[in-house]
Amino acid sequence: MLKIIGAATVIAAAGTIGVTYAAELSRRARNIKSFTDALPALRREICDMLTPTLDAIAVSEIRFEPLIDIDEVRQLRRLLGKVGAEEQRIAITRAESRLTAMYEKIERERKSKGKVFAAVCLSVGLMIAIVLI
Repeated sequence: MLKIIGAATVIAAAGTIGVTYAAELSRRARNIKSFTDALPALRREICDMLTPTLDAIAVSEIRFEPLIDIDEVRQLRRLLGKVGAEEQRIAITRAESRLTAMYEKIERERKSKGKVFAAVCLSVGLMIAIVLI
């Protein structure tokens, strides 16, 4: 009985690792997509309507925190409000194009590797469980 409980625990743990990896890829892609979708509104507020940067960030509802580990987001955050409107337009456009490319890459990775990784982790858990029993 103890071996069966141990085997079930190993299978569940391995499956959870795979599902967590797939969910993390999905969450990351969702965060990048929502950030990228908010950039045109931010650019319009800052460059076209000449709204102060802090107000423009509030109006565009852009959130930097989930993506602060991405270099493009850090650079954009550092530049906003410290340079002229045209430089901000260039920085926002550059960040938008790079983040769009990053989103497409993560989305391809999620589609190709997410389910495979979950299945591999579950299979490894099953193999370990078989060895334990």
